[in-house]
Amino acid sequence: MTKAQLAEMGGDEVFDVPAKCAVGRADDNDIVIKHRWVSRHHCEIKQSLLGGWTLIQLGPKEVGGASGHYTIVRRESGVTHVRSGEKIKLQHGDALAFGKPHGDATIVFTHELRIVS
Repeated sequence: MTKAQLAEMGGDEVFDVPAKCAVGRADDNDIVIKHRWVSRHHCEIKQSLLGGWTLIQLGPKEVGGASGHYTIVRRESGVTHVRSGEKIKLQHGDALAFGKPHGDATIVFTHELRIVS
């Protein structure tokens, strides 16, 4: 199995990602992001049997999920908004932004993490 880490952009913190990793504002998550636009149980990052990694966005049907919250995945090929119930395969170097945009024209990245391996 491959190892994955999330490194805080502009900070010193590095998180090891377990094979199933819960991300959110609540203290019972594996990675806790204390920000008002991050839901209590925001998303999960899971490792497949073949070693790849997938982000699953939680939503109103999942425990603690909130509608309107999503994760923004930035990579060289573009930007993807992963909404409630959606999944995306993660790639080395993906920048993940957790939170909500403020306004129609500009996305404000409130907390960014980058996949490193």
